[in-house]
Amino acid sequence: MKQNAFFSKQNRAVKVLLVLMAIWMLWFVGSAIVGQVRDTFVQSAELHYTTMEQVETGYGVVITTEHILNAALDGTAERVIAEGERVRKGNAVYRIGEEYQYTNFSGRVSYNIDGLENVSDIGIIANLDLKDCYNAQQKKNKQTNTAVLGEPYAKVQETMNGSSVYVVVPNTNQTAEIGIGQTVRVRFTEIDETVKGEIVEVLNTDDGKRCMKLNVGLTNEVLFQHRVYQIELPYNSERVLVLPKQALIKRHGANGVYYLHKGFVFWKEVTVSDRWLDQDVFVVESGLEEGDIIVTTPRLVREGENIKF
Repeated sequence: MKQNAFFSKQNRAVKVLLVLMAIWMLWFVGSAIVGQVRDTFVQSAELHYTTMEQVETGYGVVITTEHILNAALDGTAERVIAEGERVRKGNAVYRIGEEYQYTNFSGRVSYNIDGLENVSDIGIIANLDLKDCYNAQQKKNKQTNTAVLGEPYAKVQETMNGSSVYVVVPNTNQTAEIGIGQTVRVRFTEIDETVKGEIVEVLNTDDGKRCMKLNVGLTNEVLFQHRVYQIELPYNSERVLVLPKQALIKRHGANGVYYLHKGFVFWKEVTVSDRWLDQDVFVVESGLEEGDIIVTTPRLVREGENIKF
């Protein structure tokens, strides 16, 4: 009987041990799963220097030398050279019946006649309602095939000899400092194109606009698809090391970040500036360097943890 009791107690001890081992295994596996799930939500970013800009928005008017081709008679025009294609001097651009219209110039062919061909008077452009011009231009994409005797039907644009861009922006303290002789960049936001040119003429209007004529030289021909564009004019730029705002976290009253080194999480105090208020970043003044890997989901980690991505 005593022997049976001994084996019974031994079996109970083994069962308890097995239960404890099972609990430990469940905890270990569960922790690993939770850790893996957590790690999938942890995000990081490598810090780099970037150029931050303050810009003024407005309109840009593209002007180049354009040679008008008037219709020789009334009728339906058939285009020999399509919109945007180049033509050589002496070749036909379009025809009306059996009457071909030839050009004495080489360049880019366009059928968008807008009345601003070869306008170079800054006063005329400065006083245009460019918002209306822009909106009308967007609606005028459908070009007619109907030619009228003596009326302009097509034009050949000289795109290889330099062009001008007239920039019209609000006359502010910032834009007032941009003047003749300065070289500026203009960003055409719709076509993701940037041109650089020297300001050669400036005119302020009574209604608070500042118009600047830029000589831009040779440009991408995509610029001649339209006359009027929405533009951005950078007036202040700075190359800085930036930190995503969501990465900043306070500890003991100090600003800092969690950063990764060989897969482990560490906390570091940093000094930042929010002088670019319209951006979703802080400017790093001290504490971090380019190439540092920082955690952008700081509430999902603790110092000393090993993160596996």
